Amino acid sequence: MKEFFQNLKEIREQKGLTLEEISQRSRLSLKYLRAIEAGNLEALPKGYDRIFFRRYLKEIGEDTPDIWQDFNLFFGGGPNQENLPYSSDIPSQKEKLEKEKQKKEKETANLW
Repeated sequence: MKEFFQNLKEIREQKGLTLEEISQRSRLSLKYLRAIEAGNLEALPKGYDRIFFRRYLKEIGEDTPDIWQDFNLFFGGGPNQENLPYSSDIPSQKEKLEKEKQKKEKETANLW
């Protein structure tokens, strides 16, 4: 689980984003951003953990179904699984890219 949050921190750093910048844009306090990157979601206000986490993800450009799937594996979907940010029946970004690739290959093959 720590590795999951460490990976998000590394993504943020690779993009050259500081926690201060994210704090200003997202209006989340540095205390909460540090807690998110440490995987300490218990430090977030009760009932706001997913909201704050989503705001963080949006700022680092990683608000994807795959991330939410991993998040739900670690923390469970809670009592209202149908209200999760993404449904499991939405194709992942990887699946979408694979379908686009196959479509382009078909189009290219039809040109010859």
